[in-house]
Amino acid sequence: MKKKIFALMMVALLCILTFFGCGNSQYGEQVDIEIGDDYFIATINNILDNFDDFYGQTVRMRGVFFVHGTNPTFRMVARENTACCGLVGLLVEGLAESEYPEGDSWVEVIGTLGRFEISETSFMGIRLSSINVVDEEPGQRFVSH
Repeated sequence: MKKKIFALMMVALLCILTFFGCGNSQYGEQVDIEIGDDYFIATINNILDNFDDFYGQTVRMRGVFFVHGTNPTFRMVARENTACCGLVGLLVEGLAESEYPEGDSWVEVIGTLGRFEISETSFMGIRLSSINVVDEEPGQRFVSH
């Protein structure tokens, strides 16, 4: 029963995001999915669990830009999960090295959901068309839902 309720909530969330949370960004690019503070973890989990359904859609997301300490090709836009598991977000790639900001910067990214390879391993994430540093923290760094 709980799984059915959760599934219905995810479908409702997807509909809300698709029909009300989308539109043109301040940079003029049309987006299909907007990932913000509300239901950040649930939205990311829904995308990752049902990636084939979202593949190729354009996404706009605000979060903190992280670079993996030992492998700088692992870049992620994420938030920190207060409940468990550290970071929740999506890997990003597709720009020239000089276009990425410093780690731990608040950013807004726009790109297409797709698969790409890092160190001969396939990952799901965002192939970026833009990444912009946001001067003020636009949302909650720590999220619980």
